[in-house]
Amino acid sequence: MINSIDTHQVTSILQKAHQHWGSGQVVQAEEYCQQVLAILPEQPDALRLLGLIANFYGRRDQAIYFLRLAIISPYAPTTDLDNPDEMYQLNSHQNEAEITPLQRE
Repeated sequence: MINSIDTHQVTSILQKAHQHWGSGQVVQAEEYCQQVLAILPEQPDALRLLGLIANFYGRRDQAIYFLRLAIISPYAPTTDLDNPDEMYQLNSHQNEAEITPLQRE
């Protein structure tokens, strides 16, 4: 179990990761995700963002790996487990739907 200081730190680092991802600073976003995982190894938001980053770099297998970890994380919201289409897409390698980075405005 993590304490409130760690929770605040994780939240702050995740915000930075998403800010950097959103502004196209992919390397920095990835570094922040790794910092989060050093504190809380199964943090689903960091894993999900790493999946998006891996997909951005064309590392599809790695992207699927991170997204699977995010879904099965003990910290994942239960709604992640309620989406059978997402699970099917992650498990299917035929005619896979694209897993794309966040849409930038």
